[in-house]
Amino acid sequence: MQHWPQRLGRGLPGLRMVAALAKSWPMGRRRHSGSAEPKAASPPIELADAIEHLLKRRPISWKQVCGGYTAAARWLVQLGGTTAFVKWATTLDTTQMIHREQQVYGTIHASFMPACEGMGEVNGMPFILLEDLSHGRWPPPWDAPSVEAVLATIGAMHDFPCKDPVIGDARPLPSNGWRQVAADPEPFLNLSASPTAP
Repeated sequence: MQHWPQRLGRGLPGLRMVAALAKSWPMGRRRHSGSAEPKAASPPIELADAIEHLLKRRPISWKQVCGGYTAAARWLVQLGGTTAFVKWATTLDTTQMIHREQQVYGTIHASFMPACEGMGEVNGMPFILLEDLSHGRWPPPWDAPSVEAVLATIGAMHDFPCKDPVIGDARPLPSNGWRQVAADPEPFLNLSASPTAP
């Protein structure tokens, strides 16, 4: 079992802009995007032991988080006065994704991302322990300050120095995608999926 330092500061696992801003938005409450009410379900004992060893304290309770965009297993873990979000790989794809996330959290540190409380591996499957943002504000609805905050964060991310490979190099896309649209925009614009730029 391998573990990284308990606290690695703040990093950038991807363009989770709304999640990054959620902690600064006091209004509104919503659980993890795309997830239902967390279920009371404990993780495998090996993972629970690894996180207890990492944090040097026993979690009070676990709640399984349903939903999300990958097959990774997810829990909210109660740690006394705070909670944390645990993500654990369950497939080859999620193993690669969470390994990538671990690498980025270990090398990039910025104020606009959730805090990383620690990371490790159990039975060859990586996990990561992040700041819980489930009680932040998750638009929609959007308002002008929210949009301005996101645009400011995008600007900060754009200006942030990073030696990591761009996403297209780290995880190549199966097609040229938007490059094809840029080269010949008419078919896309004819779908009426996007307004024509002025």
